[in-house]
Amino acid sequence: MTKDLLKEVEELLTLEEKRLREELAEFSKQNPKNKDDFEAQFPSMGDKEDENAEEVNMYSTNLTLERTLEASLRDVEKALERIKTQRVKAAEQAAAAAIAAAAAAAAGIPEGY
Repeated sequence: MTKDLLKEVEELLTLEEKRLREELAEFSKQNPKNKDDFEAQFPSMGDKEDENAEEVNMYSTNLTLERTLEASLRDVEKALERIKTQRVKAAEQAAAAAIAAAAAAAAGIPEGY
């Protein structure tokens, strides 16, 4: 993957991570003990029977949506972490190559040996 493409993918993933967190915040709260866990809040619409039924229905829907969004968020975070790991490895390889080239030049060894 080229550097430009990698950067573009990282930017898109960062935007998606923000969108997922914002959507989760609309109906849930982040668990303070676990940043990867969100807890859907039970809505309060009133005390009438039909309002109570709607609350239960909405909560059930939010629980399902919470699980789906959390899974998507985990996938995005893992992908971002892989990109960072790939960058670190590339930097380490470049540094090792530069050190090897400098050592070879200092020893008078022709390039490509």
